[in-house]
Amino acid sequence: MMYQIHARLVGKQPQLDIIDAATGSTCVSWRYSQHQSGDHSESLEIKRLFRQLFILGCKERLRMGRQQSPGVGVKNRLVIDLNKNINSWELPPSTQS
Repeated sequence: MMYQIHARLVGKQPQLDIIDAATGSTCVSWRYSQHQSGDHSESLEIKRLFRQLFILGCKERLRMGRQQSPGVGVKNRLVIDLNKNINSWELPPSTQS
C-alpha cells in the first residue's frame, strides 16, 4: 500500500497525517499536544505517535497476509489495548470461518 505523508509545523506544534494514496482516507492523524510541561510530556507524545505508526504497520501486515493466502478461510484480527504499554499487545489465534 502506498501512503502520502503530510508533516508540518503549525506554530511550534508538529503535525503528521498519513493518507492512503489509493482511497484518500486518513490512516494516522497525529497532533503534538503538550499536556504538561517537562520532558516527560514530550516522551509520552513520541510514544503515542509510535504507537499509532506501529498499529498502522500491523494492519498493513495483516492485510498483506490475507492477500498472499486467499481461500484459506482464516480471519485475522488484531487486538490492541491502547491504554496498555506499547509493548503489551497480542495477536489472538486465528479462527476458521
